[in-house]
Amino acid sequence: ANLLIQEYIQSAESISEYYDTNSKQQACTKEQLAKSLVGAFFKMIFVDNFVHCDLHPGNILVLQGTKTNDSPKIVLLDTGMAHSLNSTDLKNLRDLFKAVVLNDGETAGRLMMERAKYIKPNYEKKESFAKNIGGIVQEFHQSKSLTFGAIQIGALLTRVLDQCRLHGVEIDPAMANIVLSTLVLEGVGRSLQPDLNLMEVAMPFILSMSPI
Repeated sequence: ANLLIQEYIQSAESISEYYDTNSKQQACTKEQLAKSLVGAFFKMIFVDNFVHCDLHPGNILVLQGTKTNDSPKIVLLDTGMAHSLNSTDLKNLRDLFKAVVLNDGETAGRLMMERAKYIKPNYEKKESFAKNIGGIVQEFHQSKSLTFGAIQIGALLTRVLDQCRLHGVEIDPAMANIVLSTLVLEGVGRSLQPDLNLMEVAMPFILSMSPI
């Protein structure tokens, strides 16, 4: 039997209420919120494989602690639009994030091509795809910093999907929803803390990934 669990959240605010705060204490809160939100998103991708795909500000609330030193908590609403990736696309997405960290997009591209179900690529096609993915990752890696203000992960994923389409590499439709969710999350994160280093937040999840 299916079981639906609900929790009543009281005295929480929309995360957008924190966009324009300027005091030192509020700036600290914004950084905490950005780290918590991005960390939760990476956990959904790399640990749970269950990704909330409607993360607009109206679905993200902030619940302040009851004690002075309590950190604020992120509350996610409306999880009706959530997706999981099949094992192949989950491997591809994880490899792509690893490639960004290691600046080795060509390896990720070759693996994605080799895992594709419905094509038997020749050497030239595989190398063309790998080279293009490598170029996208290298361009991403050449940014002055890997922060919300300097890079756009959603745009990178969109360009990768374009290459998959051009080279006939099958992708789970759920991936498009995850890319869209990433784009929205980036906007929220950039409004909170444009200087947040994404790779510092992502690294613990990437390093702890278990084999699929």
